[in-house]
Amino acid sequence: MASLSIGNLSLEIAYSGFDTGWVCYDIACRWRGLSVINPAILEQVSAVPSEQSGVIMVKEHGECSLLPMLRKALETSQSDIWYSLPPYASVALYMNGLSPFSFDETDASRRIMTAQAEPDEVLPAEDKARESTKYVELLVFVDAINFRFGELTREDGLCFRLNPTLEQMWMFYRDLRNEYVAFREENKVADYLREHSPNYPSDPWF
Repeated sequence: MASLSIGNLSLEIAYSGFDTGWVCYDIACRWRGLSVINPAILEQVSAVPSEQSGVIMVKEHGECSLLPMLRKALETSQSDIWYSLPPYASVALYMNGLSPFSFDETDASRRIMTAQAEPDEVLPAEDKARESTKYVELLVFVDAINFRFGELTREDGLCFRLNPTLEQMWMFYRDLRNEYVAFREENKVADYLREHSPNYPSDPWF
């Protein structure tokens, strides 16, 4: 399991199984070790062991695509998003100070900035890059289809927000990568996909 902790908040992601080409994930959003999601509302609650209460179980077909998304975003400083297959969840990484919760990204802010029309302060390229990548924003979205009596997905649900430093995000990526390398070997993921996917790439992708 890989864990990213910011104060009392933490995100945990574990690879829980591999079945006929499907990689299964357990995603937990916690406050001081306790799930921020009430286990009683989860559709999966009857099938989940008590020690996993509040865990969101999602999957995707083929290799883990969350790792390459994180790596590309961190290496290029370009924001990106990962989606699981049903039941739906997503992980978004916002780089360079971008955030959907920032007032600077609203229409009202753009009108104010346009009216002021003041030039931006010019910083040396190295200082500007360091400043823009000091913190990143990680969002985990859990679709309401995961909840009991939830209807077909409409992209409504819960959002869990963390603001780690770039260094913390790299550490989380490396921990998750190490977890997947061990999981991949133990479950013979590459062997299965080579046998069942003619176009399976031979080079590491994460």
